[in-house]
Amino acid sequence: MIDDDSLSDMPATSESMHPVVIGMGASASGLDALFTLLSSLPPCPNFALVIVQQEVAPEQYDLCELLSSRTSLPVEKVQGTLSLESGRIYVVPPRRSITITEGVLQLNDPPQGNPDQSAIDIHLQPSAGGREHAEADAVRKLEAELVRTREQMAGYVEELETANEELKALNEESIANNEEVRISNAELEIAREEQQSLNAELLKVNAQLTRKLQELHESERRFRSTFDNAAVGIAHLDLRGRWLRMNQRFCEITGYTSDELEQLTFRDITHEDDHDVHVGSVRRLLAGDDSVADDVFYR
Repeated sequence: MIDDDSLSDMPATSESMHPVVIGMGASASGLDALFTLLSSLPPCPNFALVIVQQEVAPEQYDLCELLSSRTSLPVEKVQGTLSLESGRIYVVPPRRSITITEGVLQLNDPPQGNPDQSAIDIHLQPSAGGREHAEADAVRKLEAELVRTREQMAGYVEELETANEELKALNEESIANNEEVRISNAELEIAREEQQSLNAELLKVNAQLTRKLQELHESERRFRSTFDNAAVGIAHLDLRGRWLRMNQRFCEITGYTSDELEQLTFRDITHEDDHDVHVGSVRRLLAGDDSVADDVFYR
């Protein structure tokens, strides 16, 4: 017996799947049971009901008409090939066989076989064969899908291996770059230390030069003080005999101011009788004799 709960618990099918098919035999003696079954069906069952009609009784009756009067579900007489739909009732005429493949019902001539075989067996046996064929076809599709999936996975693995190789190459390049940066940093550190050492040496040399300049300035100051304040006349000339520097005592001896002497030469103020002596003294000085001493008269 089929109750409401068992019918409502049957798995639903989506539009992309074939409907669940329930097959049963029907004879004149079992109409009451068939009517009871129809009255217990839900308004929209999620399966297709295929009723195989047994041999027609002497009193002829139209099974489709009887079923339509007892249910609100569509009742359709199978007359060829049709696509099964959930929520519909299909009536197979007597002395015919059917095959159901991928949701398509095909009405066939009865097979040649055991004459004692019952009609329901004749009808449902091909249907079972159709299901086996559908199951085999589904298995083939799954196997094909598995092959495609394996191929895709192999492609993914190959892409992953390629990506890993690229990452490995990038990592090696990064390591090499890091090593170059490390070497450069070490060279920069050495250069920085050398620069610091050079700067320290330069500071030391600069300090020494500063001290020497200070000493030179102090020596120059002492020399100028001695030069200017000497009790004897002191004067400096260039090689042409022009007066460069003279102290106050020399100006007093010659009777010229410093400004006047800067416009004259040694020859201009030397007595003419001492010109030759002066020329000889200059030549001896140029020759490296630093012990020249002459008495010169100025005019």
